[in-house]
Amino acid sequence: MIVEEAHKRGKSVDTHATSVEGLKLSIEAGIDVIQHPEIVDDQEMPADLVRLIVDRRLVCSMLVSTITGEAWQEHLKSREAFEKRRAEGIEKGTVPERPRTTFEQRQLDRDLGTGLEIRRKNAEALVKAGALVTVGTDSYWGAAAELARAPKPRNQDHGIGTIMA
Repeated sequence: MIVEEAHKRGKSVDTHATSVEGLKLSIEAGIDVIQHPEIVDDQEMPADLVRLIVDRRLVCSMLVSTITGEAWQEHLKSREAFEKRRAEGIEKGTVPERPRTTFEQRQLDRDLGTGLEIRRKNAEALVKAGALVTVGTDSYWGAAAELARAPKPRNQDHGIGTIMA
């Protein structure tokens, strides 16, 4: 109903869906723009959803500065350093050989940057399939500067961070 009423008034409708299911429902409702479609619950976007986005010519506003440029290079360095420490721990026997708990798996995924890599893979899938892509200017989620303890690096500022990527 919201989409229908907005379209009657000549307005486009954005969604900020963060799950595959939510995104599918939004598309079925007739949305026009998807904010951050590469972020869907840290899971790979199904090929049928990518095709639906492309076929409907939906605009995809992506957080490219978080998965390219300096941010991506920092991720690769951090992952390499973590993998080295982890390998050393396995060799020394300090890393348990039992199955991981859910918490331990989440911690490992965070340390490896698995979510970021999935986001980049989703973005690549959309681009390769021919999706209409725009650059999201809210480069990094984050609190207002006045609530932060330390200033954000310039490449993480909204707007300019995107340009710098």
